[in-house]
Amino acid sequence: MKKSALVFLCLILVLATVQPARAQTEHVNLAFTFGTLTDDSFSFNPFLWTAGLHMDIYLSETILITPEITLLAANFTFEGIQLVPGALLNLDLGGFLLGAGVVRPVGIGNNIAGTPPSDIGLKVNAGYLGEGYRLAFFFLSPFSDFFKINYFGVSIGFYFY
Repeated sequence: MKKSALVFLCLILVLATVQPARAQTEHVNLAFTFGTLTDDSFSFNPFLWTAGLHMDIYLSETILITPEITLLAANFTFEGIQLVPGALLNLDLGGFLLGAGVVRPVGIGNNIAGTPPSDIGLKVNAGYLGEGYRLAFFFLSPFSDFFKINYFGVSIGFYFY
């Protein structure tokens, strides 16, 4: 795992030095997202839905940092919700998105059965960046139970800035 992380970081450093920076103006996109999440049983019971904001900050033509905040709720009730802040390092590969980062679910109110534990975890995503929208598939796993507790999701985001 450490070797894979080192190779990934080296690849990012090489891409950051090879790719020219964007024009003198900063390139930042802000998007509203919504989607769904399930554990590795794919039962969607309870039905977990997400809504959030993320910001794509381009460091070069291909490398972007994406801070995000996501609201996670079950069955369209607000008895208990989770806020899931995170930060990802992504690669924009000609419209295709690939990246990874960390998230930390924080429960508010009652505990929702079937939601990710409130531990720092890994988020890996892959998707497509369209004109004004973003479609992403993602994987979450808390570091405390790495690859023992797994969540999968899909989200669509619409850029408004």
